[in-house]
Amino acid sequence: MVGEMKRTLLYAALVSLLLSSCDRGDEALVETQQYNQRSSGSLSLGRVNSIVVQNQMGPVIIEGSPDTSVIGCFMDKTVSAESQEEADQVFSEMVTGLQTNGDTAYVSVQVPTGSVSTSSLLSLTLPDRIPCILRKVSGTTDVAYLQTSFVGENVAATTIRAHEGNCVLNGSSGDVSIQISLPDSGLCRVNYDSGNISVGIPTSTSSLLSAQTGAGTILYSGIVINDLQSTSHSLTGRMGSGRGRIQLITGKGNIGITGY
Repeated sequence: MVGEMKRTLLYAALVSLLLSSCDRGDEALVETQQYNQRSSGSLSLGRVNSIVVQNQMGPVIIEGSPDTSVIGCFMDKTVSAESQEEADQVFSEMVTGLQTNGDTAYVSVQVPTGSVSTSSLLSLTLPDRIPCILRKVSGTTDVAYLQTSFVGENVAATTIRAHEGNCVLNGSSGDVSIQISLPDSGLCRVNYDSGNISVGIPTSTSSLLSAQTGAGTILYSGIVINDLQSTSHSLTGRMGSGRGRIQLITGKGNIGITGY
């Protein structure tokens, strides 16, 4: 009788173990998939002297506009979730916010809570004459048609097109391409740990010029450089009367300077 009871208890334990294993197996079979959503809108902008942009979940695209009262924004969102319903809940938490502190406006993507994988591409239309600072970006940067100072802090691969104003970029790695028209006594500075740097400037530019690479080549074309001094990994000289300053530094990569 005792032996039969032991066998019964052992059988019950085995059944319970098998059922538990099956439950865990079912949980393991639950798969996630990617869901996408685009949102758009506008943010009312008061009188400010600078705009700071942040996106910790993906790349940033910025385009200048003559409108000084509104920031246009698009956000392409991606969520890995188990269902559309779960993704929609996360999408609702991914929004573009605007806060103003003193004379500075801060535009940022709100990061949702939880363990769901998310990413977003933030596209902004900013007033083209208000200085812009970009920081905390996870991905590439694309900037066009600004007529003001632009600063990229710890950015990755960056493309700047049709820029009229100062430009300062620093980052760890990534290729940089800049088309810039410097103001009188303006500044263009790029300092990266690694990556190729390509700069296009008007042939009439007045600037001191310096370029340095730890491992790579430095080439220039279409410009006249006075007082030229060059080595295998560095170049200094003067364009025109040398009123502005162009400084290009990469720890590893090629540097190209082209006049247009």
